[in-house]
Amino acid sequence: MNKLKTTVLITVATLGLTLATPASNQIAQAATWHKGTPKALRGKWRVKGLPSDAARLHITKSRVYYFSAGPYYLKDVTYKRVSHNSYKVRGYEYTYRFQYDTMKFKVINHNHIKLSTYSTAFYRK
Repeated sequence: MNKLKTTVLITVATLGLTLATPASNQIAQAATWHKGTPKALRGKWRVKGLPSDAARLHITKSRVYYFSAGPYYLKDVTYKRVSHNSYKVRGYEYTYRFQYDTMKFKVINHNHIKLSTYSTAFYRK
């Protein structure tokens, strides 16, 4: 009987401490989607060694324009920081499929980014 009382007392104490701890000790939520594009990605980009109209990328505050074999546009863009200097950019693609699509970017330095979705390296114009 003494063992039973000790077990019940330990269980009640553990449950009480669990409920009494503040919520700040819980695991943080994942990164949120922010409106627009990150400043590190904005600007006009091109592929080095190719003519400027062959493959280029133009990123504004709210849109992404990608020109390769054909135009590819995203509007109403939001972004999420995935890791250090890596971003997911999501927007409504309104040229072919008319649905939301996601592109992944990695900033190498101020003048060099990589579009992971198509594994293409871009440089500032």
